Amino acid sequence: MLKIKGLKRIDWPVEESYQILFFCFLIAFLPLKDLWLHVLRMFIVLPLKLDVAIFYVLFGFVIFYSIRKVFSTYHNVSFFLLFFLIVFYTLAVLTPGHPQYIYTLGYQLATSYIVFLYARSIHEYENLNKLLRYTAPLISVSMFFLIFVFSMNEDTTYSQYTSYIVLPSAIISLGVIFNRFSFLHFSNFVLSVFLILVSGARGPLMCAVLFIIVRLALTPSIQRKLKIILLWAASFSLIAFFFGEKIIGIATGIILSKGLSTRILTFFISDEVLVDSGRELIRKFVLQQIYEHPFFGVGMGLDRAMINRHIGNTAAEAIGDYPHNIFLELLMQYGIFIGGLLIVILIRLTYKALKLAKDYPTSNVISIFMAIGLFPLLFSGSYINAPLFFAFLGFAVATIHKSRYQIKTS
Repeated sequence: MLKIKGLKRIDWPVEESYQILFFCFLIAFLPLKDLWLHVLRMFIVLPLKLDVAIFYVLFGFVIFYSIRKVFSTYHNVSFFLLFFLIVFYTLAVLTPGHPQYIYTLGYQLATSYIVFLYARSIHEYENLNKLLRYTAPLISVSMFFLIFVFSMNEDTTYSQYTSYIVLPSAIISLGVIFNRFSFLHFSNFVLSVFLILVSGARGPLMCAVLFIIVRLALTPSIQRKLKIILLWAASFSLIAFFFGEKIIGIATGIILSKGLSTRILTFFISDEVLVDSGRELIRKFVLQQIYEHPFFGVGMGLDRAMINRHIGNTAAEAIGDYPHNIFLELLMQYGIFIGGLLIVILIRLTYKALKLAKDYPTSNVISIFMAIGLFPLLFSGSYINAPLFFAFLGFAVATIHKSRYQIKTS
């Protein structure tokens, strides 16, 4: 049995403990690593980047002790997904004049697929939930120190990087609150939302709203749903009524003094929180390409080069020019038949996983990784380099298979 000092309630079989630690590392790795480096380098700078290597060695240790268990649970769905990714990636590489970034996408796809296998191999969600509860405050506190003590974002006022790193912290704490109110996690949620606001990205806030809707839908008791809605509505209404102007004034002062973003506050004030001219330009172009390539699409990852040329960015920026919506991305890459089929499969997989997640630990894990893996792809990012999206797929598939196995053995 693996026992972690200070976490007495967490005690689970060794063969699954490292897979659970893998996901906590995956979610919290970047903020903890960056904070460690900033603090350590205040006193000493190690040669050969040994300070960075320490974190990668720890992560490698977790992978080393879990990889055999992960591949021992290989199933038909895992093979089908691997076959699909290899076939369409190979077609993209064989396309004449393919962009150089296509090789980077191959590495990102491989990484994401391994994350899928890790999620697919976990069965005891209670212990994963427990460790995630400790992970959430570590993320938000680390990012708070990085932003306000070490001025991590002083070179830029708008950072999707920061906001989406903090998103898991907010979502995990929300999941805890839906089960049982916790002042610690309510405070952590407020801190996480504040950090998202000062980063200037709107997508994470929409993900949190969608998560609340999903959790309410999964709450069986109508009375409990009403209590939760009234509690949140009353809390935010009272805070806004008595302290709204003061909070906005203080927050704006802090944000401006740190050179951070008032982007979201500006959008709210001008009623343009859902308006983005840049995204609208890309959306129109993507719809045009879907119309022009309805049967086979433009190919995996090749949409970025086309969007890059259309919006006039440099070739070096092409890897970051994607449709900013997973449904449009699938339709543009694979056409309306294969892309449409993939969308149907994704929606059906999501619905069945939520329906079959009867207990709180399972439904909470599915909801969390939906909020931090799937929902962000509705507003930004690409599934190709979204390991947390593949984690959501893995947990959804595992939940469905577990339910089928229980039915067969009952």
